[in-house]
Amino acid sequence: VTTKEMEKEEVTVKEEDKEEKEEKGKAIAKEKEEEEELKEVPAGTLEDCQQSAALFQAEMPPMSVRNFNGEDYSDIRHIKSSTSLQDIGKEWKDIVKRKRASRLMEIDGHQVLKANNYDLQTGERSVFDVELHGKSGAQEAAKQPKRRGGAQVAGRDYLHEPLCLACQDGGDLLLCDLCPRAWHWDCITDTNCTDPDRPGKWQCPHHRCGVCEKTAAAAGGLLFRCRACPNAFCEDHLPDTHIIVGKCPRLEPLGFRHPPQACYIHCDDYCAK
Repeated sequence: VTTKEMEKEEVTVKEEDKEEKEEKGKAIAKEKEEEEELKEVPAGTLEDCQQSAALFQAEMPPMSVRNFNGEDYSDIRHIKSSTSLQDIGKEWKDIVKRKRASRLMEIDGHQVLKANNYDLQTGERSVFDVELHGKSGAQEAAKQPKRRGGAQVAGRDYLHEPLCLACQDGGDLLLCDLCPRAWHWDCITDTNCTDPDRPGKWQCPHHRCGVCEKTAAAAGGLLFRCRACPNAFCEDHLPDTHIIVGKCPRLEPLGFRHPPQACYIHCDDYCAK
């Protein structure tokens, strides 16, 4: 190492020491300024500032937490000092306590349930009306004429067509127990419909897929029924020539609601004509 290099290193060390001393001096001066500013802040007030352990002054009086915006809230602590949490809870219940309605009513001097106050025309309110719509909703529903829901019943909810769908002729017709369709047995012997002489409800060809014989439930909840012929298909065996129609308007005048498990189609252009 040469003498010049040693001298150069000494100069560098001196400069670093000088810079370090200057930084320490600046830090000390800044702390003193902060201390002076803190002395000017009156006791018992809040100020947005950053404080450190070096700025803590033990001789200063503690700041009052009961002073806010120049007002002293010390007297509030003496209000209801003897009130317990249990008393506060009771007071709150009295404030928010709902008005209870009696489930009983008096008729001819006898206490009876309001739910049993109905006549023979309106009938008893259902559990569905009481639970879903509430008592008031059930009372309003009881005033309205009852609507039939669920599965429709042939002869009660709807009428059957007067002609066979396959040949458009009348005569000795088989009436489906699940829809308004009517058929000649000779017109549907080649289909997969059940024997009409079997006990139970008879289903026409529109309630099974003509290819795989799946019902609507087994086919995913939907069958595609042709409006002009006995054919019905599940989605897997729907022919490429089909034309989606949707509903069958000519069944509505008979009182038949469109079933959710059916979509009416035309098998091809011939059925559409």
